[in-house]
Amino acid sequence: MKNKGFTLVELLIVIAIGLVIVGGSLFSYSRLTGRSYLGARTYELIQTIRQAQLNSVARLNDDRWGVHIDPDIGGNNDNFVLFKGVAYASRNSAYDTVTNLPDSVSISLISLNDAGADIIFNKTTGVPAQYGTITLTDNQGGSNIININSYGIVSL
Repeated sequence: MKNKGFTLVELLIVIAIGLVIVGGSLFSYSRLTGRSYLGARTYELIQTIRQAQLNSVARLNDDRWGVHIDPDIGGNNDNFVLFKGVAYASRNSAYDTVTNLPDSVSISLISLNDAGADIIFNKTTGVPAQYGTITLTDNQGGSNIININSYGIVSL
C-alpha cells in the first residue's frame, strides 16, 4: 500500500526553496527602490537649481535667487534650499523652500568654483556666480553628478 502525501523532508525542501526565492527578490527590490530614490532626488535638485535661475531671470520679487546645498557631514540630514537673496546667510527665510533627502541618499561632494555650497544666479541674465559639480550618492553605491557650467546650463 502506497502512502499519499508529503514527507517532512520534502516539505522542508520546498519551504527552503521558497525562502531563497523571497530573499532574493527582496534584495533586488531594495536595490531598485534605492536607485529610484537617487534618481528622483537628483532630478528634484536639478529642477530646484533651474527654478532659482528662472526666478532670477524673471526678477521675481526683484531679487536674486539661489540654491544652498547642505550636506550633514557625519549625519543623515542632507538637504537643499531654494532661497531669495544675494547670499544664503543674509536671505529672507520666509521665501525658503527646503527639500530634505531621504536617509538612503546623501550629498557626497560639492565642487564649486568658489569652494562654497551656494549657487546664486544674477538677475536678468541667469548666469551663476558659482558653478561646478554636485555629487549625490545612495547607500547602494550608486552616484549621480550634476554639472552647472559658467553659463548656467545644468546637466546630469
